[in-house]
Amino acid sequence: MNDTLTYRPEPFERPDKPAKKGCGCGSFIIAFLVFVVAIIASIWIIIMHTSVPLRFVADLIEDSSKSSNLKLTGLSGSLYSGLSFKKVTWNDGEITDMRFRYSGLMDVINRDELIIHEMHIGSATIHYDSTADKTQDDPSTSSSGSSTASTGSSSEPPLKLFQIDRVSLNKIIIKDRATGKTIDIPKIQWTGFKAEKGADIQFGDLVANSDHLVIKTSNPPGFVYKKRFEINLLPKLDDRILKPIKIDAHLGEKDKQTVYDIKAFDETVIISKDKSGDQKIKTKDANLADFFDAPLPNKLKFESSETKSATEETTITINSGTFLLGTKAFEIQPLSFTKDTSTNPNLIAIHRAGETEIRYEALMNQKDFKAKLTSTPAMSPENLLAFIYHEREFSTISKPDQERLRKYMTWFTFTK
Repeated sequence: MNDTLTYRPEPFERPDKPAKKGCGCGSFIIAFLVFVVAIIASIWIIIMHTSVPLRFVADLIEDSSKSSNLKLTGLSGSLYSGLSFKKVTWNDGEITDMRFRYSGLMDVINRDELIIHEMHIGSATIHYDSTADKTQDDPSTSSSGSSTASTGSSSEPPLKLFQIDRVSLNKIIIKDRATGKTIDIPKIQWTGFKAEKGADIQFGDLVANSDHLVIKTSNPPGFVYKKRFEINLLPKLDDRILKPIKIDAHLGEKDKQTVYDIKAFDETVIISKDKSGDQKIKTKDANLADFFDAPLPNKLKFESSETKSATEETTITINSGTFLLGTKAFEIQPLSFTKDTSTNPNLIAIHRAGETEIRYEALMNQKDFKAKLTSTPAMSPENLLAFIYHEREFSTISKPDQERLRKYMTWFTFTK
């Protein structure tokens, strides 16, 4: 008997490694951070790249303007690129196809740069009432305004770069409900404006066509004048304009000083400024009364200059000259003074014929131009104007001429 035992080895199994113990906090934190970033990114996209914030602001504007029935429809765009409206309506008008595109809010914040790629209006009709809400000028307001203007000239531009690629305003109609007067502006287009710190301003090109005003710009030859403005003021601009007034202006810069040469009234009035800052006015037989229904001079001949000293004092010098007022010839008296808005002397012109003397005194300190008329021997205002324009007494001229002279009387003050 074989007692040999048969050995059968048992299969060997490795014991499992014990699982690592932990709470999984790392995965949770990562997931949470991803969630927060996604929320921030979503908010950023909504704010900067959708019209949601613009719609919110538009709703606030509409709610605060219920009295004028303001409605903003067809809003699209974003803070990132700009915005547009299909239509804006209110009690006094309507604007269609309004678009504004720019370089972006972040360029303004981070780089101090604002580039307006497009400002566009397809059409607009605006109503107003010239007789409503008329207020008198407030002397205190005027004073503070002049002070602000004088101190603001030395301030630095708020942006390193301000640029306008294109402004296009089309089919603009402005109507006065009180008078029925209408201003029709088929087109205003402005391109290529650029103002950059440390560089000359590039005005660009402007074209404006209307039945009241026409403006066209171009680049003149040479290196001194950078831009030419051709302006045409048409009779519809003001009831007192009798015929178109053409203005040809050349503007430029020399030795970092603004220079210009302006011609108007058929080139009979010339205003210029050179690199030293001196300004000159010269007239040669300027017939101002041919352009305006107003008691203005004709055959005006004179020269004046405005110069600055080393102490920044401005001296105004007016040389002798002549002009016709109605049928009477006046001689301008020479004048020189240091400019001071509170003490400037008045410009005086005198007509003499036999024992008759008429004194024409321009009140240079007055905001609205008026001249003072006095005569020796003394005459009533009506008879004085009738003598100047018709060499007759007021009662002997026609009714239409009497009405015209009564209207002219509002341009003068008289000494009784």
